[in-house]
Amino acid sequence: MDQNQIISSGINGIIVITMVIVGLDVTLQEFKNLLKEPKPVLTGLLTLTLFVPISIAFVQLTNLPGYLDAGILLLAICPTGSIANLYTSVARANLALAITLAIATGLLAFITMPLWIQFYGIILEDSFDFQIPASMLLVRLFFVLALPIAVGMWVRSQYPGLERRFHRLLKRIALVCVATLGGYIIFSDRQGFASGLGPTITAALVLTLAGMAAGYIVSRFFGLNRPDSITLLLISPVKNFGVAIAIAVSILQETEFALFATTMFMAQLPILLGAGLILRRLARPDSGQDGSLRA
Repeated sequence: MDQNQIISSGINGIIVITMVIVGLDVTLQEFKNLLKEPKPVLTGLLTLTLFVPISIAFVQLTNLPGYLDAGILLLAICPTGSIANLYTSVARANLALAITLAIATGLLAFITMPLWIQFYGIILEDSFDFQIPASMLLVRLFFVLALPIAVGMWVRSQYPGLERRFHRLLKRIALVCVATLGGYIIFSDRQGFASGLGPTITAALVLTLAGMAAGYIVSRFFGLNRPDSITLLLISPVKNFGVAIAIAVSILQETEFALFATTMFMAQLPILLGAGLILRRLARPDSGQDGSLRA
């Protein structure tokens, strides 16, 4: 197993664990509420689309290395990352909305990603010629997203007492896994990480903050409630790093893109986890509207 396969497997493992944690926090009733009122989902899809023009503008206005530009543009068109559900869980916002958007963007990726590639060719006078790996996306949606969440929800419904202990244990395991993976990424390519650290961290910070701002502004413009607005604020800049790495390594044969994606993942993690914790602290005890935000 080479370096990129180890990194991709590590990210997948972390996401599986965090999705079980998410399943322990969400209820079936929250999904039913979304079916009755689809406005948050439609607003979320619009908000997530804005990350592409934001990324194009960033690439056009900066003078970054070519591999960094390509990595940003590749990430921008990927579906929403499942790790966004963890940030939503930390903030105690609308988990059902975050999960629904992750699934919806994953299914729509078969259409949206080729369209965005064509758009790049027109706007940037360049093209990324590749096919979307449909089987890979479907497998990831089931094994990395749907199945772990279903396991968490089942444990919560069947074993309420065990759920609390299991929840704490998994959070500790997830933190250890993130720290281990981050250390491995840095150690395995020390020179590449050091040389690209400044531009990558800068890009991660700017794009993450821009995505968060877009998510919150659009959600408030369409009159979403506070839990839904916080959800869109946190998930708008999050992309599926596993899909980006798989495309970069197996299709584009560009390992530099994979290094950027993993560095972006590690850079974004503390920003959004910190934002989620701050928003959770600021939440009033009575702000749990429709069961979406629990104190």
